[in-house]
Amino acid sequence: MLNLPIILILYITTVINFILSIVILSRGFKVLVNVLFGLLTLTVGLWAFSIIGFYSIDPFFSTADFWINMSHSSALFLALIFFYFSLSFPFNLIKKRGVLIVPLIPFLLVIFYLFNTNSIIGSVSGIKYEINFGYIFYGILVGLYFFIGYFFLFSQYRKAKNAIQKKQVLYVFVGSVIASFLATITDLTLPILGNFNYTWLGPIFSLLLIISISIAILRHHLFNIKVIATELLTFAVWIAILIRVFLSETWSARFIELGFLAFVVVFGILIIKSVMKEVEMREKVQRLAFELKDANDRLKEMDQIKSDFVTIASHQLRTPLTAIKGYASLMLEGSYGKVPKKMEDPLNKLFRSSERMVVMVGDFLNVSRIERGKIEYEFSKFDLKKLVKELFEEFKLKMKEEKKTDPKLYFDTDVNGEVMINADEGKIKQVLSNLIDNSIKYTPALPTGGHSGFVKISFSLLSNKKAAFISVKDSGVGMDEDTLEKIFGKFNRAQDASKFNTEGSGLGLYVAKEFIKKHNGRLWAESPGEGKGSTFFVELPLGK
Repeated sequence: MLNLPIILILYITTVINFILSIVILSRGFKVLVNVLFGLLTLTVGLWAFSIIGFYSIDPFFSTADFWINMSHSSALFLALIFFYFSLSFPFNLIKKRGVLIVPLIPFLLVIFYLFNTNSIIGSVSGIKYEINFGYIFYGILVGLYFFIGYFFLFSQYRKAKNAIQKKQVLYVFVGSVIASFLATITDLTLPILGNFNYTWLGPIFSLLLIISISIAILRHHLFNIKVIATELLTFAVWIAILIRVFLSETWSARFIELGFLAFVVVFGILIIKSVMKEVEMREKVQRLAFELKDANDRLKEMDQIKSDFVTIASHQLRTPLTAIKGYASLMLEGSYGKVPKKMEDPLNKLFRSSERMVVMVGDFLNVSRIERGKIEYEFSKFDLKKLVKELFEEFKLKMKEEKKTDPKLYFDTDVNGEVMINADEGKIKQVLSNLIDNSIKYTPALPTGGHSGFVKISFSLLSNKKAAFISVKDSGVGMDEDTLEKIFGKFNRAQDASKFNTEGSGLGLYVAKEFIKKHNGRLWAESPGEGKGSTFFVELPLGK
């Protein structure tokens, strides 16, 4: 006969495992790991209850022979369920379900011999029982289930894709090894040696396996601890009130307790449903967040592939375009002899088209480099005012060569002397060239008799003389508020831009803004509205 504290511990183990198994199995039978874990907890509870029955003076339902056989059957069933669990957590290692029937055959044979013969356990006397020759086969089968389970867990560990999954498998492995080793000593080895005083420790040690699997599964999010905690607390309250019903001394008190129990049961069910719904919604949001993250990662990958493609394609295009532009220029200059009159116009068109394509390909390359963070800057000190003045002269000469008299081009400054700046001269020149070129293209010639359009380039210093201020103002097509908000984005152009310039890519202003950002400057545009012209502003800090 066990003393009262040990009996109490076994009762607590039984109740906790039975309640836990009900909670887990109530999650449903769709997830195999949940079902197996529920069976594990149920088996540990049954094992503990069988030991209580065996050690009791007056067994509840049957003889001591029944309870000792039930105890050994529970231990064997626990090993079998662990075997199946190791096959299923976190991955299904065996796809053919027919193969899973094979381990059941020796289990059923041993159970048959346990309850129908004396070949495994013989007569029972007090807390001792006779161990026969079949007991060795029983012990070997228990050991095989666990050792093969360890092998499968090792396979699960190697198959795990990340550190979290590896930790989950490791928890189960460590918990199962410790629990099975200790239980083997107290419930198999010591009885063979004639010591039956510690057989009650088997289900207690098995709790280590339950705890390790609980940690692993909770990390795997196969069921939620918040729901389980709510259910356990609710069931505990129900049991406590039910005990009060039986302990009540009068029928009136019992009816009151029963009424209170009915109220608590309904209220508890509503609470559990509410918590389950909350958890379900949270897990759904979490799944959507993970899916969104995966989609975002794929989009980034596709964007990277696109950038790489643009870079390669642009490099391949730039070489022949540069050659076309160069040879067209040499022919126009007469390097290969005098060009016939009728060939001048086609050659000019060829040169200008190839020049535009070179600029466009350059924009694509710049965008690709900006997105990949591969753009390089060569900072040096130079005279910014001189650069702006030279650009004005270049565009004026270009318009004269093209016999373009409209719009009129102006330059205005009230700054005397040099204005030194520490910047990438090539990038700044590209930005300002783009702004001036756009203003000229989007200021169309007015009908005969109308006033000429204009493009005015202004250069000044801010009042604190710590930054240069450049503006390019035109009397062209202008922009509405919607266009002003998106004009510096990729591939964004004014709605009717194609009426005045069919050659733009919608990338020039995006590249220009990125270049100015890298110089700690600002680039923006203003316009009073469509048909009322536009002004582009550049602000650059001066070098020390």
